[in-house]
Amino acid sequence: MQLYTLLEDNAKTSLENLEITGLTDDSRKVQSGMVFACIRGERFDGHTAAAEALEKGAAAVLVDHDLGLGDRQILTEDTRALYGKLCAAWFGHPERKMRFIGVTGTNGKTTITNLIKHILTENGRKVGLIGTIQNEIGDEIVHTDNTTPFVYDLMALYAKMAEAGCDDVVMEVSSFGLVQQRIGETHFAAAVFTNLTQDHLDYHKDMESYFRAKSHLFTDVPRADKAVATNADDVYGVRIAGLAKGCVTYGFGGCPAGVSPEQHLHGELLEQGTSGIRLRMTFRGKSWEFHSPLIGRFNADNLLTAQSMALA
Repeated sequence: MQLYTLLEDNAKTSLENLEITGLTDDSRKVQSGMVFACIRGERFDGHTAAAEALEKGAAAVLVDHDLGLGDRQILTEDTRALYGKLCAAWFGHPERKMRFIGVTGTNGKTTITNLIKHILTENGRKVGLIGTIQNEIGDEIVHTDNTTPFVYDLMALYAKMAEAGCDDVVMEVSSFGLVQQRIGETHFAAAVFTNLTQDHLDYHKDMESYFRAKSHLFTDVPRADKAVATNADDVYGVRIAGLAKGCVTYGFGGCPAGVSPEQHLHGELLEQGTSGIRLRMTFRGKSWEFHSPLIGRFNADNLLTAQSMALA
């Protein structure tokens, strides 16, 4: 791909319009003709490897300040953000070819994404799934190393899904994926917040930082026309409702303050046991009962969550 085609006017350079052979943010993978993105990580700053990358034959390096390496530097304020744009362009913008549904929170993401995929599949849609246990392209299982893959791998996976004819992608969106901008240019048509409990505090340090990381899905990520559902039984879910005005809330308790009762899905657990769960759901004055062979109260929460996404 030609350099100027890859950049799409997202950055300026005095370099000639070179043929680019690939992209990487891993200095160990640099090969001749590649663009190397200098990313600042927790333990390693890619800028320290910029000169080495050029010595290996990199066509250019993305940097956030002048390293004195001449015109083979492409300067940008945020190398993570620009690298995400380049990865999307490299794969022909697969993120524009499908509808994306993001599920974030601490618990329940895997079950909920699978429930949503099942609902969509039953309605004739071909669905890709990106999650903790595995990735799926329709019925095909694809290996995964991270809940939210790194942006180059994510766009490569999107490209495979788009080529396979997927209509929708249901995705577990991790706090790491949001903070580290792994989702790149992904625009979510719908997003759901499950809950927040103590997890990953070795990385986020405290619950407030953990919440802010999760909330990026509802604030920093483009929200035009986005449908949002959030858990009103969770204090952090109520805070999400304050960030995403007009969202659907759900829960087994009451409608939270500041949310219209017309936008609240109320659940009532009628029966649970070894034969499954029976729920009553009420939304905008209409009630219906639902039976599932899934067992346990936590799955009652998951089922209510999946239903809320259909109503958002």
